[in-house]
Amino acid sequence: MVVAALVRGANTAIGETVVRVQVAWGTGSEVDPCALLLDAGGKVRSDADFVFYNEPSGAAGAVELSTDGQCAATIAVDLGRLPSDVDKVVIAGSMDAGTFDTVPGLKVTVTGQHGHELASFPVLDVERVAAVVFGELYRRGGGWKFRAVGQGWDSGIYEVSDPEYVAAVLTGAMRKARRTAVIPAQRDSRSVPAAVRTEVWQRDGGACVECQATEYLEFDHVIPWSRGGATSAGNLQLLCRGCNLKKGARI
Repeated sequence: MVVAALVRGANTAIGETVVRVQVAWGTGSEVDPCALLLDAGGKVRSDADFVFYNEPSGAAGAVELSTDGQCAATIAVDLGRLPSDVDKVVIAGSMDAGTFDTVPGLKVTVTGQHGHELASFPVLDVERVAAVVFGELYRRGGGWKFRAVGQGWDSGIYEVSDPEYVAAVLTGAMRKARRTAVIPAQRDSRSVPAAVRTEVWQRDGGACVECQATEYLEFDHVIPWSRGGATSAGNLQLLCRGCNLKKGARI
């Protein structure tokens, strides 16, 4: 089977119903991949169409995000189960600190249900941006295609002249900003790796462990970091902002 080696802007037909899109990067950087489900007008239908580490499943399980260690994540898409009004699945990613021009080894690989490679896209020459659209699965002529994009935005400016597409991507990014933990101004051992965040979020059911609230959630160290607590799944819990403020530095 011929594997499509793509460059920015190129596309290839996807002849499979179930595909996996892996985003991988080199050590020393932390990337948060995500997916957005868009309708034919290029808009998300609702907040539920943004799949990321806090909401790793979308479209009733047709789109699933999982982490592959510290330097890769996979978005599994069952194209046959997507709602008929979903026209495109955008594969994107963001960074809490740093920019993508410093991330080594960025690569997108599309595989079929049984692991055989369908397409690969080395993401090269990325500009100094904090979020990137890596590629997109989209309907075309009764089937599906994958397009390599490799472009990003920073400070609200997305480098594609498509306002509806911009609005969808930024809507997703803003929702992520509202739902994730407060990020320290300086990266240090308190920063929670993406794989750990996913594990804690799924374990705690996406709700505050004290009051079961589902908004303004933060990742809290059970034993405070200032008192030697580890940044690990066993020492982290989900708290809403109110419960976290009440706790303070108490154990």
